[in-house]
Amino acid sequence: MQQRRIVQDIIPAPKKSIRNIPLPVSRERAREKRHEDAVALEVREEFGRRDLNVRKSKKYFIIGGILVVVAALFFGANAFAHATVSVVLSGESVGVQGSFVTRSASAASSTNGITDSVISITNRGETTLTATATENVQSKATGTIIVFNDYSSTPQKLVANTRFETSSGLIFRINQSISVPGKTTKAGVTTPGSVTVAVTADQVGDKYNIDLSDFNVPGFAGEPEYDGIFARSKTPMTGGFSGTRPVISSSDRAAAVASVNSNLQSQLSDAAQSSVPAGYILYPNAFRIDYVPLSDVVGSGNKVTIAEQAKLTGFALRERDIDSALATASVKGYAGEPITVTNLSNIAFSTASVPAATTSAMSFNLSGKANFVWSINSDTFAAQLSGKSKSDFTTILQGYPHINKADVSFFPFWLSGFPSDASQITIATTTSI
Repeated sequence: MQQRRIVQDIIPAPKKSIRNIPLPVSRERAREKRHEDAVALEVREEFGRRDLNVRKSKKYFIIGGILVVVAALFFGANAFAHATVSVVLSGESVGVQGSFVTRSASAASSTNGITDSVISITNRGETTLTATATENVQSKATGTIIVFNDYSSTPQKLVANTRFETSSGLIFRINQSISVPGKTTKAGVTTPGSVTVAVTADQVGDKYNIDLSDFNVPGFAGEPEYDGIFARSKTPMTGGFSGTRPVISSSDRAAAVASVNSNLQSQLSDAAQSSVPAGYILYPNAFRIDYVPLSDVVGSGNKVTIAEQAKLTGFALRERDIDSALATASVKGYAGEPITVTNLSNIAFSTASVPAATTSAMSFNLSGKANFVWSINSDTFAAQLSGKSKSDFTTILQGYPHINKADVSFFPFWLSGFPSDASQITIATTTSI
């Protein structure tokens, strides 16, 4: 019987080799450590390369952002580009003295003089007193009417006491003889002639105290003139009375009227100054105030109301006309250049009288020391500068001989010239006086 072969008989025994000799544990660990260090180094180098790329990307991003911001600021600043020109204008103080006359604005282009703007304001004031006595009063109502001539082109004369009648039969008489101008025709339009006249009621009594009304002339009844000569009230009819009524003593009345008129003067003066158009000046004594007493109103308890009506007529004067007129009269070598008197309100104004009629001219005097300053048209100056380079500034200034000094500043500072839009150029003016 054959013996069973063992494993060694089937698998050959390994040959002896140094490679198959196991390394000591310490050397094995050293080898693994070197491998781990090599792997770690490779990982660190990879992350280092990635971090460098990230840092480079951030750097480029920051630089790009800065460039974008700088560009935005540059173009934004240019979009708001602005130039400011500071100008010192020539000036001098000169004594002035001259006589002048006003002219209406409608004639300003064809006549010499100072253009006026006529101001007309009417106001009413009153005060109430307690009467200490009574009197028997028999008074007639009075007022004013406008008489028209639509009958003929020739004047129509009416004698004093000519009767005018209302539709209700009340008679009023004119206080003086009048001549009513004839009617006129222009461009096919006929305008009646007219004249204003005072009238008085034919009888005493308060029934003649009527409001505005139309009148005919009963003396022309049955005649062709009847339809062509007529009148209309300009004021209500007041003052008619018959009977006993409370009265105010003359001294109390005078004091009351003075107080009412003083208040009216203050109110009208303030209202007139508020009504002065731009570019005009109203001197304190270039107006007049006319006072008209109104009928007393008697109330209960012996109360009597005293009333006054006041009308202000003023002549505001155009400032640039005064500037030119004073310069022509007083400034040596003045040849009509734009010039301004900066202290017009300090120039003394005087007149012999202020006309009551708004269509009349007013003669007056001006005197004092006037501060003259030559002026420039800022819009024109800015338009000439727009789009020009800095080097052109001196040349343009030569066309303005009355500019003593001029400086310019730019925003942003790197601008090489003036903005092309004149509205972005500010002209700031000061004077040498």
